[in-house]
Amino acid sequence: MGVDAQMFVRTRAQFTQRAVRALSVDLVEAFGSEMFLLLPDWAIDGEWERETEVEPEAGVPGRHALRMVRRYTQDGDDIAPDAGETFLEVSLMGRYYGLGYERGQLHDYIAVAEWLEYRIPEAAVWYGGDSSGICAEPFNKAYRGALMAHFARHGHKPYRGAFGDRGNGPVCGFCGPRMSSSGGGQGQTFFYCAGCSTACARDDASGEVEVVTREDRHSNPGSGVFVAAKRLRARLAERAS
Repeated sequence: MGVDAQMFVRTRAQFTQRAVRALSVDLVEAFGSEMFLLLPDWAIDGEWERETEVEPEAGVPGRHALRMVRRYTQDGDDIAPDAGETFLEVSLMGRYYGLGYERGQLHDYIAVAEWLEYRIPEAAVWYGGDSSGICAEPFNKAYRGALMAHFARHGHKPYRGAFGDRGNGPVCGFCGPRMSSSGGGQGQTFFYCAGCSTACARDDASGEVEVVTREDRHSNPGSGVFVAAKRLRARLAERAS
């Protein structure tokens, strides 16, 4: 299991549920629905949910990009609002990015945080993960700047490097460097090029390679490495028959 990004806003501004819903719509319009966990059929039906979620007004059920909560829960101590504070949780859809776990789309989270600061009076944005003991902390400009400097220098390489280096990967014909390993299975090793999204599968026994380019995936939906693996298995099976 990976670590998902979590974010919430602390503010002394008072909100009605309808105001939160309207702000949520603006947030999704600004950044796109793909960035948020939106669940129209989600209902408050568990003890934990009843304790944390402020129940929505009639006519607006479901989980939206922003929701008012009684407290912020995490893989650590809960955070409760001070007297007069309102907590608005952001339903991000993506992995966490931080030192030691350089995985998610940090630049998107920074943009969301800045948007919230512009739109919510006295907003203090907090950011963390949903597991592995990665607890929320103030996501202020100083912290965002330090993380962005790290991202600009290292990007996602520390996380992706955990799967192996480029030493024995095929060379990308478009970008030049060797592709990075991205795991494998069933007698194959998978590789991808971070520069152009080309992916490939290599048969461990024969060394034969199947490459799937970005353009290929328009007509072959799905993860590039899995498309390559399927093609390679089919070709080898046909040859053996």
